[in-house]
Amino acid sequence: MNSVLVLHPSDEWYGADVMLFRTVEALIGSGQRPVVWLPKDVRYASQKLSLKLTGINVPVENHDLPVLRRSALRPSTWRRLSRDTIRLYLDLKRIAPTTILVNTSALSLCVAISRAAKVPKTVVHVHERLQSRESVALGLLMRGASKVIAISNGVERSLPRRLRARATIILDGVADPGSRAQMPSGPQIRFLFIGRWTPRKGLRELAAAWTYLDPCKYHLTIAGGYPPTGPRAVVDLAAISSRPNVRVVGEIANTGSLIDESHVIVVPSQMHEGLGLVAVEALSRGRPVLCTNVDGLNEVVDERVGWFLPVNGSAKEWADTIRQLTIHEVTKKSVSARTKYLQLFDLKTYSEKIRAEFTTTCAEDGP
Repeated sequence: MNSVLVLHPSDEWYGADVMLFRTVEALIGSGQRPVVWLPKDVRYASQKLSLKLTGINVPVENHDLPVLRRSALRPSTWRRLSRDTIRLYLDLKRIAPTTILVNTSALSLCVAISRAAKVPKTVVHVHERLQSRESVALGLLMRGASKVIAISNGVERSLPRRLRARATIILDGVADPGSRAQMPSGPQIRFLFIGRWTPRKGLRELAAAWTYLDPCKYHLTIAGGYPPTGPRAVVDLAAISSRPNVRVVGEIANTGSLIDESHVIVVPSQMHEGLGLVAVEALSRGRPVLCTNVDGLNEVVDERVGWFLPVNGSAKEWADTIRQLTIHEVTKKSVSARTKYLQLFDLKTYSEKIRAEFTTTCAEDGP
């Protein structure tokens, strides 16, 4: 069996964390022995990812990883990044891995360190659509990658030309929950928001739109939580949860049951997404998606499986869009949602493609 060292920047259970776990499962299925290193610079209360990994007997270690966190790129953090860079370099020279998987562009610096440490193969899994300025800087750091995996066409297009030439697009997949659950009954159309409570996820805008909606006709459940670092959504959750048509549940283990209890999943992102795993999960359970028309999400959602909110629209405009939805439309798009999931986002397809990538990579390493 070949060993793959996996570097990942967080210990939560959101999009990139979930897909890291699925990738590790696929690596095990292809005969690899993954070892996962997580960072020390942030303390994660739940440690959900590491608990999941140890539950399938994957070794998890905490190391000094130079994570390029958007909220921490200040002069005061340069000392930490310098220290972590040196320590990771020494660790890689000491253990001499043959293959490294660097997960997300937040660890772009690790690709440059891997190259300096003369690691034979470095694979980068990019989950984010890079902005133009980021593309130049992070592209330089990642130019030593042997292979690049992009989670969507939008992510692949955002990469510098040098990286696009060695990139493979593998759409995120989620496990098949089986047949569609029956739509909930009652007079209201029930909506569900799942995600981090950050400005870029659109929770503040969604909450503002809900003030214009009839409580007897529309209900919203809000799941997720504030990030351990970085900006938080400026929204009064106590005031929101006091409304008769809003329920705030926070972070819960089984989001599948929440999706089944809803008619429509809302993904109101204010910025481009890598893909939009919540939207994929919604399709897998036969639930249409109401989202903003941004890169990533528009690769998951079209008029057959959902609706688009106007980007940068006012709260009133969003409310007007929501009022146009009918139960008849929701039910019809529910069938199409499940069909599209089976065509593009089945976890079996994802796992097969990941195994193929690493089987080739490790075979190129030689014995």
